[in-house]
Amino acid sequence: NGPAFHYSAFGQAQVRQAARDTFSATPRPEIAPLLALAAEQCRLLAISTTTTLKAGLDVDAIGTNGNVVALHDENGVPLRTMGTGSTRLLVSALLSKVSDQPLALIDELEYGLEPFRIIRLLHTLGSKNSLNPSQQVFFTTHSSVVIRELDVAQLWIVRRASQMISLLQPGVDLQGTTRAYPEAFLGKKILVCEGASEVGIVRGMDLYLNRLTDPAYAGGLALRGVIPVDAGGFDKVHRIALAFQSAGYPTAIFRDSDKAPTPAQSTMDSTFIRQDGAVFAWPDGQHLESGLFEHVTDDMVRQLLEYAKELRTPESIDVDLRSFSQGSYDLKKLEDEMLLEGSSSAHRALLGLTANKREWFKRITSYEHIAADIVLPGWSLCTRNAEYLKSLLINMTQWCVN
Repeated sequence: NGPAFHYSAFGQAQVRQAARDTFSATPRPEIAPLLALAAEQCRLLAISTTTTLKAGLDVDAIGTNGNVVALHDENGVPLRTMGTGSTRLLVSALLSKVSDQPLALIDELEYGLEPFRIIRLLHTLGSKNSLNPSQQVFFTTHSSVVIRELDVAQLWIVRRASQMISLLQPGVDLQGTTRAYPEAFLGKKILVCEGASEVGIVRGMDLYLNRLTDPAYAGGLALRGVIPVDAGGFDKVHRIALAFQSAGYPTAIFRDSDKAPTPAQSTMDSTFIRQDGAVFAWPDGQHLESGLFEHVTDDMVRQLLEYAKELRTPESIDVDLRSFSQGSYDLKKLEDEMLLEGSSSAHRALLGLTANKREWFKRITSYEHIAADIVLPGWSLCTRNAEYLKSLLINMTQWCVN
């Protein structure tokens, strides 16, 4: 039985090869335009390295999916053997070129595709041809790449609540945000932050909460769909928060209070709160740095100063302190006094002012570390000045996780 089996398999291979050769040797001018179209799409979409496509008999597909004639590259390899993403990309491109149907439906458009191919597919489907579209395309996505690439007029947010489906479109005010923070539109709650520093604090909160064994905080903020968004300054916070709110997202603001709001901003603030928005801010007149140094423990003040020396240099910190104290303090004098007397209000005010003006920590990663490794591990000890920092952290955390 063994030799007969091998002979039979060899004979089948010969028959298959003969069928392929016979088919390939027969000219078929009627499909030449289709081959040229497919080859051009492969080139435009960087799908295959081949320069020539041909029609070949795909005998391996007979009896499985019904395909007999299939596209092959110049080496005779069927294009159906490409990866899932490449196959979907080519099929979508070809359908958009040859289909006479006015509608197309695609589920999870980004599936199996690299970001640059997602962008090319969107262009192929007509994302940049809104003035004279030849086809209307509906697709679902969970890709921030897709959101970043499209105009807000092309985006719809689909939600289901109590068996009801709702469709909402982002306002034009969010166009810049779709480019900078497209992942926010895939979240469940939006925390609009005044700047990168506040974003770092929120990300640090996520890291810290995820370390806790308390099941109430398991997974941190990320698994609850809380997305921090950098508004790019106090002047933009309220407008962006209202735009997210109007798009149906539970939204909160995290900002400084060192800058007096204009009448228009005060009105937007009132409107935002009236529509169930939450505002987390430092006391009047304080920014993030002054608020931190004012309300944390003495030990945290020393840790923050040590971290500033790591990020900069002791010499640089010394120069900064001399400058903003008008020569009253240098680094050694400040450290000696805090060691003997604790951190006084004058020490804290000087450190908060200098840290802000000289931007000691103004990076996302810096404030991630400050929140996750310095402040939050000892937040229950932050009882200075009527426990303001403690209540701020608790309220913001509860809004995020509830």
